[in-house]
Amino acid sequence: GPERERERELWWVRWGGCGGSGCWSWFLGCHGEGVAGRPVGHSAGGHLATWLAARKSIPSTSPLLAAAPLAIRGVVSLAGINDLKAYRATGPDACGGPPTIDALTGFAARQGQDVYADTSPAEMLPTGTRLAVLSGDLDHIVPSSFGDAFGAQAKRSGDSVVVRTFVNAGHFELIDPQSAAWPGIVAEIDAIAR
Repeated sequence: GPERERERELWWVRWGGCGGSGCWSWFLGCHGEGVAGRPVGHSAGGHLATWLAARKSIPSTSPLLAAAPLAIRGVVSLAGINDLKAYRATGPDACGGPPTIDALTGFAARQGQDVYADTSPAEMLPTGTRLAVLSGDLDHIVPSSFGDAFGAQAKRSGDSVVVRTFVNAGHFELIDPQSAAWPGIVAEIDAIAR
């Protein structure tokens, strides 16, 4: 259920039909704006939020193709794993390492296919929407270098992107209302909500 904090709601959301199975993720929705139009996600939820914006680029042969994808007007990705291929190759094992990425992409069942073409936002650019890619400089789960690289790639594709790294913030400070990073996180959420 939601926990209120200054007219924002933190939701533990189950997205049914995210592509075969339901997906559970943290989403922060601006009260009155609706979670679907401007999703905010943390870590795997950051990937999901960005993927929702990018899913109009899913190839027509993909089992993840939706006839009418959600209309996304802006995304805030907090320590999001937005480049699955890069994270699988060089990311820390904190989230389960390559086997977790392989399970998410369906790697074993899709041999010979580009499993990132419909699962990794980095392969689905441009999203055509505003993106805020936020990281913590002390994050050892999704290091800020991943946010920097994805943000630069999204900008090159033509997307409107803000890339911001919070000093003295790790992975969880980005979702902690008591952290020093929180006012800056709220400012970026509010900017996307406009």
